[in-house]
Amino acid sequence: MTSFSPSKSASWPMGCLLVVLLVSLSVSAAERVALVIGNNRYDSLNKPLTSPVHDASDVAAELRALGYTLITGGALTDAGKDAIITATEQFASAARNAEAAVFYYSGHGVQLGEDNYLLPSDTPRLTGVSVLKNRAVLLRDSVMVALEEAQAQTKVIILDCCRDNPFATQLEAALAQIGKSVRTKSVGEITGYGPGFFLAFATSPGAQAEDGNGQRNSPFTRHMLSRLKTTSLRKDIRLFFGGVKDAVIAEQGSAASPWTNDSLGETEFVLARLTTAEVTPPPMAQAGTADLEKLQREIAELKRRQQQLDAAPPPRDAPLDLPATGYFERAELFAPGPYADYNTYSQTSILKQVQEQLKKRGHYTGSADGARGPGTQSGIIAYQQANSLPVSGRLDPATLSSLGLTGIQPLTAPKPVSKPAPKPVSPSPLRPAADDFFFISR
Repeated sequence: MTSFSPSKSASWPMGCLLVVLLVSLSVSAAERVALVIGNNRYDSLNKPLTSPVHDASDVAAELRALGYTLITGGALTDAGKDAIITATEQFASAARNAEAAVFYYSGHGVQLGEDNYLLPSDTPRLTGVSVLKNRAVLLRDSVMVALEEAQAQTKVIILDCCRDNPFATQLEAALAQIGKSVRTKSVGEITGYGPGFFLAFATSPGAQAEDGNGQRNSPFTRHMLSRLKTTSLRKDIRLFFGGVKDAVIAEQGSAASPWTNDSLGETEFVLARLTTAEVTPPPMAQAGTADLEKLQREIAELKRRQQQLDAAPPPRDAPLDLPATGYFERAELFAPGPYADYNTYSQTSILKQVQEQLKKRGHYTGSADGARGPGTQSGIIAYQQANSLPVSGRLDPATLSSLGLTGIQPLTAPKPVSKPAPKPVSPSPLRPAADDFFFISR
C-alpha cells in the first residue's frame, strides 16, 4: 500500500491525489494469473493417461470463475515441449508483480536426482538421461525461477503427476552404461526455493497416486475441485489442502496421502478472489471537496475490509470439515490465530488454559491436560454456539478473546535435568580390595 507524508503532500493538486488513490486501489486488487496444463497422450512412450485433460479443463474453469486470468485462454492440453515453454514464458510475463500466480500440471513427471521434469506429449522414448534433459521441461527453471524473477507475491505450484514412473528402468539402464547410478522416480520433493511459494503434490515424495482409472478426474484433483465449490475455499491455502489430504486418505488410504510444503511464513493466502459484490469501496471523493486525510481513511477502510474477509471463518451453518478423528490437528486448531506459530510446548499450555475455562463454563468435563481430543473439540464448538461466536471449531481470535486468553507470551520448553555421574569409590584400606578372596566361617 502506498504510504503518504502529510507534511510533503498537503499542497498537491487534487488530480495528483486522485491518481494516488487509483494506484493504491490497483495495488490492493492486483492481478491473479494461472497456467493450467493437462497431458493424456504420450504416443512415443506408449503410456497414455486417462484423466489429466479433464483435470486441467475443470481446474481452469474453476480458476476462471474465481477471477484468475488464464494463460492461453483456458487449459493447455496434450501439449508438446515448444507449446509448454511458450506458455510458461507468457505466464511469467503476466505474473510480473501479480498478487498471485497459480501453476497446475496433470500428466507424467520424473525426478532425476534433485531435478523435477514435466513430460510434454511429444517426449520421445527415453533412451538416455540426455534425452530426458533435452526434451522434458525442468520445473525449477521454467516455472519456479521464472515466477521468482517476475516477483509474484504468492506462487502456487500444484502437481498432479506423482504417478507410477514406467521410465525408471530405461533411465537406470542408460546410466549403467556410463558407470553411474542415479535414482529415478516420479516427481518428488523440491527444496531450495525462495519465499512466497506454496507447493501441493498429489502424493508424498516417492509414493504413487492414482490416475482417473475411467473416472473423469484423479482422486486428488476431484477432491480439490469439490472444495473449490464450498466454504473451504475461504480457508487459508494450507487448511484448504489439509481438507483435500484428509479426503484423499479417507478414500484411498494413507499410502496415497497428498503432500504440501510452503515458504509463506506468517502470510495467509486464500484461493478465492474477492468480487465486486463482496467488497464495495466507498465512493471516490469529488475533486475540490476531498482532502488528503479523507483519502487516507478511505484507503485504510478498504484494506481493513479486505483483511476481514480474507480471515473470516466459515459461516455458522457451514460444515466444520472435522477429520475422521473428530478433532483438528494442532496446526488447524490454532490457525488462523495469534498462537499459530508458537511451539508445541506453548500451545499445550494454552490449550490447558482453554480447557480450564471451558470447565468453569460447563462445556468440558475432561482433564485440563492440554491434550487434544473429541471432548475438547466438542467443548470449543459448544462454547462458540452458546456465546454467539463464529462456529469455526478452532481457537480463533474471537474465541480466545471471549475466554480471556489474549496476550499470552510463548514459553520455552524446560530442558531435561541431567544427573551427575556417580564418583568412583576407592577401596578403603580397612576393607579388602575387590579382587581379594576371603572366607567367613560360621
